Amino acid sequence: AELALDSEKLDIRSVDAWKGDSSVAASGSLYFDERFKISARSDKVNSGDISYLAALQFDSLFTLRLDGSGTFEKPDISFSVSLLDSSFRGVDVGDGKIDGSLKGHRLSARGSLLDDRITADINAVLSDLPSWTADVDFRKGRYDFLLVGLINDPPKDLSVFAEGHVSLKSEKSKISVGSRFKSLNFSLYGYDF
Repeated sequence: AELALDSEKLDIRSVDAWKGDSSVAASGSLYFDERFKISARSDKVNSGDISYLAALQFDSLFTLRLDGSGTFEKPDISFSVSLLDSSFRGVDVGDGKIDGSLKGHRLSARGSLLDDRITADINAVLSDLPSWTADVDFRKGRYDFLLVGLINDPPKDLSVFAEGHVSLKSEKSKISVGSRFKSLNFSLYGYDF
């Protein structure tokens, strides 16, 4: 790390962090009046190097960009993550991209996953009573590989084809779900739905 201190701030000119195959480079400033400025970049983060993601059996290489400033009470941060060669519990789920921002207590993110087959808009208010919404669109396609990653012993004839929209909302510890599918075909144990 390369640091510099003056009467107004602590400058962090260069910090490099490594764990396993992952590396992140960051720089920024911490001001004595509670302001901050940060920039972080990584061309390679392996999800296996992050304990929480490894426990979920989510395996991916991704790139990261984060820029922010403001105060700790009212941050203004933008971020971008590009997922490369991702898999969930051994099932290939393709590439994706997530862009978002945190402005004050409001978090918003938009992402495309599974090689653009799924897109999602997420908005959250991070406060004493947090709330969030998620709107997810499924392009017409086959999605049984997602269930295969969740079921220990999936049947050989499992297939799911879908096209539609799912809305999720959380307020005061209550979650509501709404969905609208143009088409949904489900096959399992010789039955078609």
